Amino acid sequence: EIEGQSLVRRAAEAALAAGSGSVHILVGAQVDRVRTQLADLPVELVVNHAWREGLASSIRAAIDAIEQRDRPVETLLLMLCDQPGVSGDVLRRLLEAYRTTRAPVVASRYPEGPGVPALFHAELFPALKSLGGDIGARQLIRHLDRDVVTIPLASPDDLDTPADVARFVSGKFMT
Repeated sequence: EIEGQSLVRRAAEAALAAGSGSVHILVGAQVDRVRTQLADLPVELVVNHAWREGLASSIRAAIDAIEQRDRPVETLLLMLCDQPGVSGDVLRRLLEAYRTTRAPVVASRYPEGPGVPALFHAELFPALKSLGGDIGARQLIRHLDRDVVTIPLASPDDLDTPADVARFVSGKFMT
């Protein structure tokens, strides 16, 4: 938690604030806990029963969920809940860059290269679904290098451990 709010709730609220459409929250472990955290938000909880397989299984579950919708989906914006600096404004900038460029991928730009949050056109859903293990979308983004539009991410903080959270809260987080 940061400032009394769980990371998953912060991420869900950022996604909702972007105002781009439906918000699906992928969860593997801790399903009941996450459901409680998000009970009052207009989001759809998608359970990834294969979460132990790694990050790629969550990407596949996300795409499977949106492909089952009645209406086709043009784009998918992938984000993680452990990046508390990602706000609705950051996500709106990704969406605006897509609307302006129609690039197949619009990704966040980091010093080490592009990554998530990132927006993917539906033509890339098969490639995303082909990822395996603990490989996330970054691999695909880097493979598509020339077709990727990037925007700078103001706060690339990625909180993977309790120590990272403590440093972030204290203002001493270094990426």
